[in-house]
Amino acid sequence: MTTSSLEIHPIRRLFDCAKSIERYLIMTIEWKEDYCTNVDRIDDQHRQLFKFVNELDRIVKRGVSSGPEVDHLMLFLGPYTRVHFSYEESCMHRNNCSAAKANKSAHREFLKVYDGIIEEYRKSGGSLELLIRLRDMMEKWLDEHICAIDVKLRDCIHSSGKRKAAL
Repeated sequence: MTTSSLEIHPIRRLFDCAKSIERYLIMTIEWKEDYCTNVDRIDDQHRQLFKFVNELDRIVKRGVSSGPEVDHLMLFLGPYTRVHFSYEESCMHRNNCSAAKANKSAHREFLKVYDGIIEEYRKSGGSLELLIRLRDMMEKWLDEHICAIDVKLRDCIHSSGKRKAAL
């Protein structure tokens, strides 16, 4: 009995999917001093987001795509980032930070993408592909957004002479 192309196709798809997942299972992301804004509350919130991404990474590596643990993480991120973004934006505004407008715009774009992922999660019940997409988005966001925009708050606070914990 020969194996038809119809029987090989699902196996090949499974193999391709496994290779794809393996490629996206990146080492956990670590906090670096380069990410510091010199605002204690913002830096603490950023550290919490790093913990979120690392926990999401651990879940993906275990192959879990749904359940209470995933639900908690998926539903934690939206409210948490909204509170964080609001505080960060107000700090930038109060300190006349030149990056304030770009920061607010980037936050809106992040939430738009996140809301789309959450909607897909609610409809589908979760998948590894979706969790990997969220994890990759978050990792890229933490590295690129914090280093390109959030850290500009450091200079604004320094030039205003305000203490980092007093914001």
